[in-house]
Amino acid sequence: MVESDEEQLEVLKNWWRENGQSIVIAIALGFLGIFGFQAWNEKVKNTAENASEIYQQILDLNVQDMKEKDEAIFDLGRKLKDDYGNSIYAVLASLVISKKYIESNDFESGIDQLRWALDQDHGDSLEDLIRVRLARVLASSNKSDEAFSILENHEPQAAHLSIFEETKGDMFFQVGNLASAREAYQKAIANKRDDQSLALLELKLADIPLQKNLTDRVDQVSSEAEGSD
Repeated sequence: MVESDEEQLEVLKNWWRENGQSIVIAIALGFLGIFGFQAWNEKVKNTAENASEIYQQILDLNVQDMKEKDEAIFDLGRKLKDDYGNSIYAVLASLVISKKYIESNDFESGIDQLRWALDQDHGDSLEDLIRVRLARVLASSNKSDEAFSILENHEPQAAHLSIFEETKGDMFFQVGNLASAREAYQKAIANKRDDQSLALLELKLADIPLQKNLTDRVDQVSSEAEGSD
């Protein structure tokens, strides 16, 4: 049965009364969502640009030869943490600042910077390098137990496995655990990448038996001396 124009119009009016408000709301929410996403995206972009600019200032200052550059770098680093602490640039800046503290023999401040960097969201690749650097500084500060835990409780990416094992080897050697140092250096050599020095690793490994032989010789001399008394 074909409806008249008047009947079709009345059907449309009834349908609009029942559904029109919902459609208007849905359209409005859609526009708000689009504009809201654009505003959020613009804010993220501006945040990244601002953080990047501050980090670049830190890098520029770091290569300059000026008396008070370190304090200026520290001030910019604090600003990055305060205003853009969730950005990767704040993490990268903390690595630069940590190095400056360590170079001035302020190991505790350097360690604090690295600990902060490790606690941030930075990606697996950067985390591996932060852990290696932190472990080395801790070991140099006679905090061997914490240094080992930083490395042993973490599974590095394959690309960084060699530097992890080399660092362990250095720390084992430092505390006199030559067997573990030898094993770590062997793993480092087995997992080395083209950009790593095989010759240096082999020298470190070769140095271990020399040290062991020297220890044995000292013990032998001591025993002979005691026997002659």
